Amino acid sequence: MSKQLFIARQLLIYSVAAVTLIVFGQNCSNGFGVDEKFLDFGSLGLSSSAEFISAKAILKNNCTSCHSGAGSASGSPMDLGTEQQFALSGLVVAGNPDQSKLIQRLRNFTGTSALTRDMPRGSSLSDSDYQSLRRWVMAMGTSSPSNSNPYACNIDTLDNKVMVNELQLLSDVQYSNTIKDFLALTVPNSASAIYAAAVAPIPIPTNSGARYPRNMGDLTPEKLQAFFNISDKLAAEVTNATYAQTFLNNVVALNPGACVNPSLNSLSSDCIDQVIRNLGLRLYHRPLLEGASANEVTEFKREFSFASDKALAISNLVMRMMMSQNFLFRMEDQEIESATNPKLLQLSSYSVANRLSYTFWNTMPDQSLLDMARNRNLQDGVNFSEAMNYVLSSPKIESSLKEFAYGYLLLNKTPVFNPNTTSLGFFNEGITFDANMTKAMNAEAQDLVSYVTRSNGKFGDLFTTDISFTSYAPLMQVYGVSAPAPANITSQNAVRMPAGTRAGILTRAALLSEGSGGQHLIHRAARIKRDLLCIAQPAAPANTIPPVPLTEQEFQTMTFRQRFTQNTGSGVCFSCHQSINPWGYPLSKYNGLGFYKQTEPAFNMNGTLTGAQLPLDSNSDLSAVLSGGGPVNDAIQFSEIVSNRPEAQTCFTKNYASYVLGHEPDLQKEGCRLNKMYNFIKSGSIKDAISGIATDLEFRHRKID
Repeated sequence: MSKQLFIARQLLIYSVAAVTLIVFGQNCSNGFGVDEKFLDFGSLGLSSSAEFISAKAILKNNCTSCHSGAGSASGSPMDLGTEQQFALSGLVVAGNPDQSKLIQRLRNFTGTSALTRDMPRGSSLSDSDYQSLRRWVMAMGTSSPSNSNPYACNIDTLDNKVMVNELQLLSDVQYSNTIKDFLALTVPNSASAIYAAAVAPIPIPTNSGARYPRNMGDLTPEKLQAFFNISDKLAAEVTNATYAQTFLNNVVALNPGACVNPSLNSLSSDCIDQVIRNLGLRLYHRPLLEGASANEVTEFKREFSFASDKALAISNLVMRMMMSQNFLFRMEDQEIESATNPKLLQLSSYSVANRLSYTFWNTMPDQSLLDMARNRNLQDGVNFSEAMNYVLSSPKIESSLKEFAYGYLLLNKTPVFNPNTTSLGFFNEGITFDANMTKAMNAEAQDLVSYVTRSNGKFGDLFTTDISFTSYAPLMQVYGVSAPAPANITSQNAVRMPAGTRAGILTRAALLSEGSGGQHLIHRAARIKRDLLCIAQPAAPANTIPPVPLTEQEFQTMTFRQRFTQNTGSGVCFSCHQSINPWGYPLSKYNGLGFYKQTEPAFNMNGTLTGAQLPLDSNSDLSAVLSGGGPVNDAIQFSEIVSNRPEAQTCFTKNYASYVLGHEPDLQKEGCRLNKMYNFIKSGSIKDAISGIATDLEFRHRKID
């Protein structure tokens, strides 16, 4: 690198830091020109739900030609004036699409005889339209408080519902995914090698203490320096002698415009313009400004006057864009101010696409999303629904689902095994428990959440599925399965756990493992209560009560459960543990490494096996800890009970809302959104719940302070 370039790039890092402070201070205020096509606030139909706006368009396109006064089905017209009027027609059961005549008559429906599923006549709905209608019926009635809704919902104006949005730095996952996708576009055959050389070796400081790190994005000097080092190295790699011409060809090919036969040796002005535009669209996720008052293309073109050759100019261009706040932050600009409140901003179509992609993909918009943003108004309910359905049906959604699962299940608690420890000797059955096992346990739990969601599974399936999601041989041995999970799991090819041994997430090794062979039922109980049901858990006493003394004979004849019960079942400990222990007892047949067992090895006080096997008891009585609770026989029955509890459903709702919204939900202002999501979790699919929170008009707006 030349001395001149080194100085210029060092100055860049300070200028980015200064601009970032300005952006933070402005709280992302609207400082860009506005496209006229986004000015029609009246077209949004703010008095109706976003789901109804989308559903009305689908019904008009497919149904009202017959179901109208002049149609062949004039005897059963559809009144689409308001959502309330339609609900009175008897065609829908609010909150229950499977019991709604409208849904039952559609060809896509699978719950009744094929003879009765004959609508629309002579055609069939697309799957995205069908899912939109189901989501609309599911969402009906959740905007008002009722006995079935856990959150207050008394704010009726969009202005009051939209929260102030803080500027969000790309998370480590989003930053990494964005670079990988950018390289896949521009140097597809060498993307992995360049990433390994330029990005992987440079550590990025993380917010490891946060449950959802992507919502904790402070741009520290250390993180800024890491970004600088990565972008510097990456820009140099893609423009070196090996890759420069390939990189140029692929960048221009994204949209050639007036550029013909691009060559580093003789790069025309038209080709330079197109390189700048194409890089800007991908790295800024919007078209660069080319107006009279602000022309980013002209500004970037100066690089080609300063640099000694075209490859160096393109390297400088990539470096500048990757160090811009437009790349490092989830920038949302070119919005429109509300006529009634200048602090309420309607997102541009490109910002909507950007929010969708980073919320649900953890990466930048792809070409299809960018095309939607260019050609359609994504504030329109129908257009937005199509974009959202496209996003949710993409395999890219796995990234955010797995990241959410990691935080929701607190998989940072999965022990990092020391393969040399002697505490595994009684229990590991010859299997090596090390860092690879920890990784496999966590991956299996994340894959479970991802699969259930992507396959339109219900919340209960998280707790009841018997599918194995691992292909790691040692973990397969723990589970007692002989076949690895296929790459693309379906209900037909899925590998099932041995009958009666596992049911959903509570019985997976990541949530059962203790780092040693012995089970710790109280740890498990506290984790279920606190983390998955959001039930307040008293803090442990500062001074641990000494265990009840046992004789050698007693010790050798008592299981872990019995010893825990002995120590906590009476006296000062009992006041707390009477509401803790019953949550752990149903998991008694899983040892501290996650094996399912009917018996437990007995050993004496000095740790020597006696050779005896003690029968395990997984019975529990939930009467004292749950309203309406009762006897439970095992973990499978227990898991099903937990999945149907409102505590588990509301806890999931709050957790996913926190992850998607980027902040702890405001129960006073965002209760309506939470109620909608909760009702999907209770009666629909997880994917419905995810899309439900995005279809709110709040998702397409932001507010500045």
